Amino acid sequence: MILRQVYIFGMITVIFFSVAAIAETVKTKLYIPELEVTSGQAIPVPVKIDPADKLAGIKLVLEYDPNLFRFEKVEKTKQSAGLMHVVNDQKPGHLIIVMAGARGITGKDITILFIHFTALPDVSETHIGKINITEIELMTDSLKEIPCALSNSSITV
Repeated sequence: MILRQVYIFGMITVIFFSVAAIAETVKTKLYIPELEVTSGQAIPVPVKIDPADKLAGIKLVLEYDPNLFRFEKVEKTKQSAGLMHVVNDQKPGHLIIVMAGARGITGKDITILFIHFTALPDVSETHIGKINITEIELMTDSLKEIPCALSNSSITV
């Protein structure tokens, strides 16, 4: 009985420290700030990362409500100007954005791109729309994966 309790305590300790170690290694956070817009308004939605350390490859898969928002375009920022980008917007409500470059981006609280939407003009009552990042892959310029925490956002229309 005592051996079993010692075993269980040992397993709990290992799990606890493993989770703590994983949480400590995820220092990078990708997020979209909360926004508020009016019906019919253009919305430049910033995608931010903090911190970025030699970030050279990005794959984002996002979902949004096509009954509230119309996708317009993706715009790079001054910090991400050296990266090439490709956008797949063939399915309304679903975006795939891939960015890559030979040189990585380094800095704190960087806006890496703006996703431009328009809030549809026929929204008459207040709605809260979500932009959900459903998949993300980040790579350094030496092709090492960057662990990343996500924070999704809501846009009040």
